[in-house]
Amino acid sequence: MDPEAAKKHRLYSNHHEKISIYVYDDDSLRVVISTCNLRDQWERFNHGFWVSPRCRRLNDDEQSSGESPTKFKSDLLAFLNHYDLPILEPWSNYVTSVDFSDVTAFLITSIPGRYRPENPGSHIQQVQNVLKKHSRLPPNEEPFWPVIAQASNLGQFGESPDVWLRSFFLSRLASPLAPLKIVFPTWKEVMNGVFDAELVGEGLRYSRAVHTNQLWLQDFLYQWKANELGRSKIMPHTKTYCRVSSCSTKVAWFLLTTGNVNKGAWGQYYAPRGGERTEDIFVRNCEIGVLLVPKFFGEKYFQAKSDVGEKVFPLLCDLPLKKYTEKDYPWSLRPSKHRAQK
Repeated sequence: MDPEAAKKHRLYSNHHEKISIYVYDDDSLRVVISTCNLRDQWERFNHGFWVSPRCRRLNDDEQSSGESPTKFKSDLLAFLNHYDLPILEPWSNYVTSVDFSDVTAFLITSIPGRYRPENPGSHIQQVQNVLKKHSRLPPNEEPFWPVIAQASNLGQFGESPDVWLRSFFLSRLASPLAPLKIVFPTWKEVMNGVFDAELVGEGLRYSRAVHTNQLWLQDFLYQWKANELGRSKIMPHTKTYCRVSSCSTKVAWFLLTTGNVNKGAWGQYYAPRGGERTEDIFVRNCEIGVLLVPKFFGEKYFQAKSDVGEKVFPLLCDLPLKKYTEKDYPWSLRPSKHRAQK
């Protein structure tokens, strides 16, 4: 990255996206979006991967733009081009020459900066726009379908859920009063996991001091359970969001992303220093994910549970979720004397 670009991006938080683009010998291309960093986390955590269809190279005489029905191609190009880096130009050119018409996922990105409500540049704005246009729930059941948010990092939300969690985050994914269930490993689950708790705990970010100031969050927390996949003892580095029916059998939409449950990933209302809050949204992180909507897969809903022989959507967590008990508390990096307890 050139010095000016580096200076620009240092004003924000971090580049948290995980995206790979692969070109094959036959000139086809595949995009992979994951939740895994290129470091020593591959064996110690559960991760999520979305792999695109193999997208062929367009012929020189084809009139097709190769666009996806979800505008995946143009959104990917916009994300690559926002870096304004010469090293990425060949990749942008290659993406331009490829047919993405078989891609049925929406690309959801966050680019650091300040955005007007009508000019989406964050996860929250993009997801909201897609859901408003393409997701439908039964009107009489809609208030009871919970949003499930599962992440490896929880942020600081304020003195009550109305400060950010409901008023900003939940109101755009559903409604401020919709049930919200946040899946995050308990201290006991990390300690009883397969791998060393101290090493695994470094990938699960949540401050003990922050939790002390927002104990109300306990009412939203649910245990990490993946018994159906045999992976309950391996902690998650995934970040997934979905809306499921109250009977836990249907999925209205599903988002796999790099964005954790925090303001850096999803954004917050912009307030100039010493000034009043505006309706603009300020985003700190570069994030990327894919939003899957049943409509684009020829379905009314994804099936979370179904009869033998029917396709079941590959949710990582067991449904129904299990709420924290009074003795549970979320994992945080605690003093070593506490880590030794089981």
